[in-house]
Amino acid sequence: AEEPWINPAAPDPGAADLRTATMPTAIFGLESVASNSPVAFATVNRWMDVTEVLLRGVITSNLLSAPPGGPAQGAMYFVLPTGTGAWAGQDSKLAIYLDGQWVFVPLATGQEFYVASGTPARRLWNGAAWV
Repeated sequence: AEEPWINPAAPDPGAADLRTATMPTAIFGLESVASNSPVAFATVNRWMDVTEVLLRGVITSNLLSAPPGGPAQGAMYFVLPTGTGAWAGQDSKLAIYLDGQWVFVPLATGQEFYVASGTPARRLWNGAAWV
């Protein structure tokens, strides 16, 4: 028999909802799955997709303040400090387009990416600007 807290139809009313138990990672603040979360796969899969994009290391553009029309799956953009539309409030973060939604990831000082817009080149984030 299943434990009642694993069955979404019969959660233990006295326990925390373990299905959504997450905690931020130390460097990027990404959602990591708590060790006691029985339905971790959805969160893990989402952040595996984000990690894959980050490891690829290509920023499509660092010249936009609003989402582009028709972005490709897995495209990554740098949100200018004047973010608008779906990017409002996400200034100076990376915007990654996955499955029709935007996922925002803060940059850490010292991260380096290939920026494909403008004059394509490897760029380093110094905590305030691309150099």
